Amino acid sequence: MQFILPEKIFESFNIIILGIGSMMQPFCFGHRKKKVPFNCPFILWGASRGGMDALVKLIDAGEIVSGFVDSNPSLDKTTLENRPVSRPDTLIKMKGKIRVIITSIHEKEISHSLEEMGYVHLQDYLTMGDYTARYKPMGDYTPERYVNTSLSTLNLIPDVKDACILQIGSGVFLGIEIALILAGARQVVSIDILDIPDYPDITDAKKDYEMFINCLLEKDEFRARYTKGFPGKELSSLYHESDERVCLNRDRITYYHQSADVIPAPDCFFDFVFSNSVMEHLANPPQIIKEIKRVLKPGAMSCHQIDLRDHRDFLKPFDHLYMGRAEWREQQQPHDFCSGNQHRGIEFKQWFEQLNFAVETYLPRKENPGNPLYIEKVHPDFKKFDEDALSTTGCFIKAVKNKS
Repeated sequence: MQFILPEKIFESFNIIILGIGSMMQPFCFGHRKKKVPFNCPFILWGASRGGMDALVKLIDAGEIVSGFVDSNPSLDKTTLENRPVSRPDTLIKMKGKIRVIITSIHEKEISHSLEEMGYVHLQDYLTMGDYTARYKPMGDYTPERYVNTSLSTLNLIPDVKDACILQIGSGVFLGIEIALILAGARQVVSIDILDIPDYPDITDAKKDYEMFINCLLEKDEFRARYTKGFPGKELSSLYHESDERVCLNRDRITYYHQSADVIPAPDCFFDFVFSNSVMEHLANPPQIIKEIKRVLKPGAMSCHQIDLRDHRDFLKPFDHLYMGRAEWREQQQPHDFCSGNQHRGIEFKQWFEQLNFAVETYLPRKENPGNPLYIEKVHPDFKKFDEDALSTTGCFIKAVKNKS
């Protein structure tokens, strides 16, 4: 989503709200000649991408942002861009001294919480809308990055022609799915807990998809391997236009807004299953792996790139290991384990093996972080792991479902 500066929110009301405090000053939007800054600092509710977007734009506009609040307790007393992150209940004593901007996708729930504290919409707090596919489907990524990820995925698939493929955790931009279809896949199914508004309608994101497809077709690697007789039929089968609306062909690109605990597919259906930086956010990875086994054809492959770092601060990749698993789960489960689930790479490998997969590749990744692992500080829950397992910051797993 392109961030909307506070004054722009009120264009539909033909007024601009100026100042902060007990009195609001309505001004005819058409007569505004120069920017009048808010008199009190902002607090941003949401210490994530939306908050970062808001921070940058507000600073560029000359506004003062004093900090963040976030309902994720593991973020309390941390910092983001040298600004403190606090619990939401700290706002109770700050009413009248600050103005809150909601930058989280959980707008309705947060608005309710603020109003219970006595905050009034448009007087004490503003909502900036949700950061989903309707506004900025590519997020902060470029078409080039999505194309490179798509090519890397294609290189993993033994035979993409007529394949049925599942991606777990697709995000809200279905570029990889389009690349797979153009490469010859019969159907790509994607699952994510993030919602794509109005799916399969992608009218608002049409330009992003066009940029992605054009960038993909410019790649010699893609054209050489997959474009015999292309783009013709495959390109026209991706979507259809009607009444100035553009809709994906849901029979070929199928999206489910749900968790992957129960995959909506019959047994032995998919030729290939993959995920990228998703497994570390799952509450119950063994259950998902069990479902992957169920829906994979015998002898079919499953590939997963897993980021094992503490997502609260990638420069401190091991800090979550200093907290016990029960306490971490209590903090993280309400937030879909957005900061990670603490599981180590070797555990994922063992879960695949226990479910009768042949793990053909296990590649642990180790970095030289600025904040290294301190073995003596690791919580007793992790003492069973050796230093190699603990110091792994990521891993790649390629597992094949046994035919027996």
